[in-house]
Formats: sequence, C-alpha cells, structure tokens
Amino acid sequence: EFRGNLVKQVRAGSTVEITGVLRLESITKNSTMSSIYILGQSISVISEESFTTILTEEQTEEVRMYADSFDFEDRLDDIVEQWIGQIKVDNNLKNALMLQLIGSPSNDSFGHRQGIHVMIAGDPGTAKSLLLKEVAKTAKGGRYVVAENLSQAGLTGACSQVEDLYTQKKRWSILPGALALTPKESICSVDEFNLYKGDFGDFNNALESGFVTINKIVKGTVYTECSVLTGCNPNGGNRKKFIEGEDYIMQLKLDITVLQRFDGIFVILDTADEENDETIAYSMLDEEGASQEVREFIQRYIAVAKTYSPGMSDEAKKYIAEQHAKKRQQTKSTDYMRSHRQVASLKRFALAAARFDFADEVKIKHVKFAESILEGTLNEQDPGAVVGAGSKGD
Repeated sequence: EFRGNLVKQVRAGSTVEITGVLRLESITKNSTMSSIYILGQSISVISEESFTTILTEEQTEEVRMYADSFDFEDRLDDIVEQWIGQIKVDNNLKNALMLQLIGSPSNDSFGHRQGIHVMIAGDPGTAKSLLLKEVAKTAKGGRYVVAENLSQAGLTGACSQVEDLYTQKKRWSILPGALALTPKESICSVDEFNLYKGDFGDFNNALESGFVTINKIVKGTVYTECSVLTGCNPNGGNRKKFIEGEDYIMQLKLDITVLQRFDGIFVILDTADEENDETIAYSMLDEEGASQEVREFIQRYIAVAKTYSPGMSDEAKKYIAEQHAKKRQQTKSTDYMRSHRQVASLKRFALAAARFDFADEVKIKHVKFAESILEGTLNEQDPGAVVGAGSKGD
C-alpha cells in the first residue's frame, strides 16, 4: 500500500522496486489468521516493460550467425517449425503469430498503433487454446486469460471498492484489467473471446488508441498498448461450429466495430481429411512441444529483431498504394469493397517482417510476404462484411 505523494507514481504493467515495511492485516476482526502486505516507503521504476531480455555479446552473435545462415523466408519457416511445428494449422497463421511477437516499431504519425491484433476463430478442438498459450508463454511478460472468467476489472479496467489497509474503510479505486497489466511490447492472449461480458466500447478504444479513460466514480487512465491475440468459437448452431454455406462474420456474432480492430481474422475449420487427421493424431500422441531451450533462443531472436526500427521504402509505399487502389476499383460499384484500414494492417505486418529480417527498410519482398499471410484472412476474403457492408456471399 502507498499513501500520500507516493500514489500514482507508476502505471500498471511497469517493473518496480519497492522499499517498505512488511505488515500483517487480520482477515477478520480478532482473527489470528492474517494476510501480508507491504506499507510502501519508496517506489522506483526499474523498467517501463514488465520483462526484458538481456543479451550477452555471445548470445547476440549467435543470433546473427543463425540469421546469416538462412534467407528471410527459410529462416522464418525454420523458427516457426521449431516453435509450434507440432500444432497442425495453416502456416500463414503460424507466421502471423511470429510476426505478432516481433511487432512493428513505434510510429506516432497519423496515430498509427504499433500493436498487431490477431483473432483466431475456429471450430472447437482446432488447437486455438494451444496457440494462445504458447504465444503468451513465448512473449516476455505475456498473459493468457479466459474472457469468461475475468475479474471485475475485465480486459481494460474498472472502478471497484477496496479496503484501505490503514483505516479499514472501503474506498473507490481503479483496478487495471488484463490488457493494462500486459507490457507494451508484449501480447495478451484472450481465450473464449466470444463469451466476454465486459464493455466492448472500452475494448475497442483500448485496441485502437492504446488507452482507456475511466470516468465513472473515480477518474483515471489505464494504458493498453500491448498486442492482442484472441480465440473464439462461432455462436451458430448447437455444436458451436461454423455452419457450411453461411457467412462467417454473421456466425461469430461479434459487433462489426470489434472485428475492425483486428489486423487479421483467421478461420480454422474442423474437417475430416484422413491423411491430415492421422498427422494430427501422431502430433497429439508425441506431445512434444517447443523445448525451453528453443523458446529461449526465439526470445533472444525477438530481442535482437526489436532493436530495428525499419522505415518504408519508396518502392514499398508505391506498391501498397497501387495495389490498394486497384482492389478498391475492382469493387467500387458494390458494398463488397476493401477498407482503407487494410493498408495500415498490411503496413504493420510488413514492418514486422522487415524487423524479423534484421532490415533497416521495408522492401517489396517484405510487403509481398505480409500480403501472402493476410491473403486467407476474413479481412481480405470478405472485406465488405468486416466493415458492416455487403458480404461476399451476398
């Protein structure tokens, strides 16, 4: 507990060093059972990030030697295979998750956020939770939460009455939610997202703006600058599976404004395929995930990649702009039209690809690779439906 001018010195998600007195508080009046707390005397911020990877010169050199031994796409394939190769889902989704871990560099122009937000929508039993847990485990400071079981603070934050340890009186306070407690450079994995009962208006602001202003009983701001990975099931049908022939967006039953916040919405269907089913069964029987050694090497690789802040080359800008305009022109007379939001999404993935490649500038190859990842997403396959206009089926 902090009092007086020590209050509001740091923000949720920071790593801090505290000096204080260890004290006991009775759980109930006259009880011999007590809970422990620290009455803080001083507080200082060690790092604005919850966790950082500290590399030695030898570790940095090891990463760079590895990078020199593969070209860009082969290197990404190799890392992803070592990391989540045992999970049998589309490689484009796996690549997207790796680029999400890398992230795009900060850029304040036009208010473009740096966080990459990804949604995995799929039938039950399609390894969504495995992917979400592995990403949270690999991202330094990452969190894994189940939307249905979130506390009162929810994903963003909330007002709540807490007991003042000094006076034993109840006072109103702001409790930071899961996104606020996740560091800026990390990822919050939200499972069962379709069951979230919190405020989607605050969630939309959190993803797009990177902060939420709470102005209910007490006033305050919580910062939510992390990337978000969500997993959700369709709400159509009794088995919570996608119904063939019906629009995917409609079956998710999530507000259009929520779906627009995601740079990539990937759909995983549970279909019967003898060869693929046998492969999945073998991978489940082996139960060999990424070793701690592999995970630590990937964390070191990500740490080196994040030291790069590539810019967009003129040829990359020209290519993105021309392709975007061409795709909009093809559908200009229909509701089924590509959104301008997709330019920003493509840019974020292209910047992350250049970072992964240890490049100082985004080249055409990085843009085309980002395009290939996004090609199968609902954002590209059904852009009209994602922005609330006509769907591809219509």
